[in-house]
Amino acid sequence: MATKLSPSRNPEWSWCYAFFPTLLIYMSILMNLLNSKPTTGFMEALEPVQFFKIFPQGAAIEIISSGGTWTEGPLWVENDLSCDCSYLLYSDTIKNRISRWETGRGLFTVGKTLFIDQSGCSTNETWCSSILEPGSNGLVRYIGDNSDEVTLLACEHGERAISVIFENGTKGIVLSHFNNRRLNSPNDLVMSTDRHLYFTDPPFGLYDKSHSLMDFQQGFSGVYMIRREDLQEAVRTGIPTTKVTLLDSTMTRPNGIAFSPDFSKLYISNCDEKNPYWKVFDVLDDGTVTNEKIFYDGAFLSESDELKNMPDGLKVDTAGNIITTGPGGVLVFSAQGKLLGRLRLDRKASNIEFGDDGFMYITASDTVFRVRTYAKSAKALKISL
Repeated sequence: MATKLSPSRNPEWSWCYAFFPTLLIYMSILMNLLNSKPTTGFMEALEPVQFFKIFPQGAAIEIISSGGTWTEGPLWVENDLSCDCSYLLYSDTIKNRISRWETGRGLFTVGKTLFIDQSGCSTNETWCSSILEPGSNGLVRYIGDNSDEVTLLACEHGERAISVIFENGTKGIVLSHFNNRRLNSPNDLVMSTDRHLYFTDPPFGLYDKSHSLMDFQQGFSGVYMIRREDLQEAVRTGIPTTKVTLLDSTMTRPNGIAFSPDFSKLYISNCDEKNPYWKVFDVLDDGTVTNEKIFYDGAFLSESDELKNMPDGLKVDTAGNIITTGPGGVLVFSAQGKLLGRLRLDRKASNIEFGDDGFMYITASDTVFRVRTYAKSAKALKISL
């Protein structure tokens, strides 16, 4: 009969009973320390019952990436089959690059890596070096026939265009002109359920480093739509389309853009310190919009905000809540336009994105944050090339 392995019967092995449990505890503590994130800010719940259905009470706002200049355009790429992973992409409009951040699948956080350099300006070195924000901004995933490929549509400030960025890093222009004049600097974009592309075109990318506005060819800020068939043709052929529909030219600085869960409404923020607001449109069957109205006037919020941040990027969750960056950090509105609360931050926030990992990601100044959330976004549309 075999002798039972125990400290009393096998004293030469007794050290194992203390060493291995201690090692496991030490490794657990070490992993937590290595993967822990600094935190900042706090939650301000004005309507606690509704607000804490979106964010867990006491959830920490974690700093996951720093060292940027003006982070923007976050996009969560879910289930990239080429790496069997999910990750966050985000633009830096001043550094002219797109970075990638992922948590990794092992013991350690992978963190930030360079995804694409010269993401928004590369063809005219003099122009690229003269403007303050030459980089890309808003990003949206465009999935082609090969599901292993991650193809992006990007708003490029410096090129003043909507571009397509393929898996291999090559790029092409989808749209650069309206009425034979150069676009301003496309800012944010979103796909409809009918696979039309909508984007905002304020002049933020036309300012030089002394903050003077240059080459403002359109003379107004626009909200546009490219129809599915014209978008597909431009991506497939590499020839920029000239077919684009102007939806609105009355907003002075249209910025963030998002649909309601049923795609019947289109929300757009106006990032103008003289007239800050969020607007909502009804979407017609042909994809155009009508019945515009102010969803929420941000003037009072801006006056009381120490950061003086303007309405910027936004998303709508599956419950219809509008979550948007603006005065004070990240604001949460009900579908009826009631302010439910804020995530108060210590720097200006630009945009948000929902991951499939239970976090909401926030680009803000030189930093990227994340916070636990119960909210979910509508599934990304799979667009065929």
